[in-house]
Amino acid sequence: MCEKTTVTAYISGGMTLVPDHEAVFAAEHERLEGLGYVVVDPSAINGAITGRSYESCMRHDLALLLVDIDVCVMLPGWETSRGAVAERMVAQVIGLTVYDDPAEVPAVGTPSVRAAA
Repeated sequence: MCEKTTVTAYISGGMTLVPDHEAVFAAEHERLEGLGYVVVDPSAINGAITGRSYESCMRHDLALLLVDIDVCVMLPGWETSRGAVAERMVAQVIGLTVYDDPAEVPAVGTPSVRAAA
C-alpha cells in the first residue's frame, strides 16, 4: 500500500450571498499553497461550470470533500452559509481536521500536520 505524502486542504465558505467570494477563495487558495498544501477550491471549480443549480454544486462539493481531503479550512463568515455549515459537519463526521480560523492553519511539515491514512 502506498503512503500518501501530500496534505490536501479543502476551502469552505459562503459563495451564494458573497459577491466577491471568488477573490476571497483565491487568496486563501494561494496562501494555503504557500504553506505547502495541495488545495481543493470549490469556488474555482464551480465557477468554471455554468448553469448548475445550487443543489448540483453542493452534491459535487460534498463528493470532493469525501475523497483524499486531509483538512477543511473554514473562511470567515462560514457560519451564515448553509453549504459551509453542511461541509463542516461532514468534515467533522468523517474525522478531518477542521480549522474554523484560517490563521490557525499550520504549514505542512509541522508535527501536527500529516496526510490522512
